[in-house]
Amino acid sequence: MKALSRNPAHKKKTRNPRVIPAAPSANNQPVFVYVDGQPHFNLQNREIVKVLTRSKVSEFRKTRDPVVAIEAFLLARQARIAPPRSILNWIEESFQQWYEAQGKKSLDSVMGLRGGKGQVPVYKAALIRDRNEMLFSDMARLRCCLPGITLEEVAHAICARLENTPAWNQSQWKLAELDAQTLIRRYKSWPLRRLWEETLKGYCPGWSVEQKQRYLALFPPWVLPVRFRNNLPAAH
Repeated sequence: MKALSRNPAHKKKTRNPRVIPAAPSANNQPVFVYVDGQPHFNLQNREIVKVLTRSKVSEFRKTRDPVVAIEAFLLARQARIAPPRSILNWIEESFQQWYEAQGKKSLDSVMGLRGGKGQVPVYKAALIRDRNEMLFSDMARLRCCLPGITLEEVAHAICARLENTPAWNQSQWKLAELDAQTLIRRYKSWPLRRLWEETLKGYCPGWSVEQKQRYLALFPPWVLPVRFRNNLPAAH
């Protein structure tokens, strides 16, 4: 990411697009191509960016994840609002620790941006988290779209969709694809699973036939159980 210029001559220039894990960049292009067919947040809309900022702040307060704090700061700057106090406090505390250590502790170490030996780098870990939640939310969506489909059938369909999405990962990190059994195991322990499923139960029944068909068309036809294939769009 490029830092914003402080040169007054550059104040009127368009800001460089910032890519936030699993969310579209400022030019509305997603880091993960797989999310096509799901709502894209328009990051040119200031009110939407404000909501995303508040969401990131809430997440940071719970997790103290430094990547989330940075995302909240960048989103606030993009919305042209003051960075949240909790994020500024974290930055101040980090600078204070670095200063008191007289620079003998690296700033990325103080801020928690350096993973331990043998650990996944923190930015990659954030991408993995967001990739998993992207797939989990789609599992919940497919389960509500096709009542009666088993969790095993859902997992195989999600894995097939990911595998059949060319260059789905647009980040600079290599991320492995998940097998169906791993996906099921992690989905069952996903903290937001019940919330997503309950929310979608009230949403998906309101889909029109065309909406359901457009969503199901995102999956390779052969991965959906035969008993549901009559929901697929007719070939043109």
